Amino acid sequence: MGIATNLRNVSDLMAIADPQFARATVLRLLEIEVQLWRIELEAIAQAKSRWRQILSADELARADRFHFAGDRQNFTATCALLRMLLSQYLGCPPETVTFTYGEREKSVLHASHSGAGLHFNVSHSGTKALLAFAHAREMGVDVEQVRDNFDLEARRFFLPAERQALADLPSSEKCKGFFRLLDAKRSLH
Repeated sequence: MGIATNLRNVSDLMAIADPQFARATVLRLLEIEVQLWRIELEAIAQAKSRWRQILSADELARADRFHFAGDRQNFTATCALLRMLLSQYLGCPPETVTFTYGEREKSVLHASHSGAGLHFNVSHSGTKALLAFAHAREMGVDVEQVRDNFDLEARRFFLPAERQALADLPSSEKCKGFFRLLDAKRSLH
């Protein structure tokens, strides 16, 4: 809940679960709006050859560096759908959307698209991806796959006292407790 309550003028979540997904030629985005798209990566996996055709040479090279086929497929589909949606917001063919890469290979629209003032953010975990789009403002989106083994993640995100509080919870409450604690930490930043 924490993140959703911090958002204003957010569009209804739009979902992509069809391997034949295609949208209207141009997507409209109001200046005061953030549009969120959820991608069901497992549902669209059968279109993997279609997604590869949409990517640039550098995106294909990045995809091919993934060791596991599922990770490679999820990256490919997410990048292809990002490129498709950006092209519809920008009113240009998908192959003309160009990116530059920043810290941790985070992609941003190339300066040639700067006049559009379009910003985006991508998050993926497991078989889900979220894409967020807005005008003239940076924003972030995050999705996490719910798992029941929190030991490594707890060591990474929490202080010793927080890890102990999580360990003291009954097994049936550990999942909820982990994500509540993680959400609380994120809302502080």
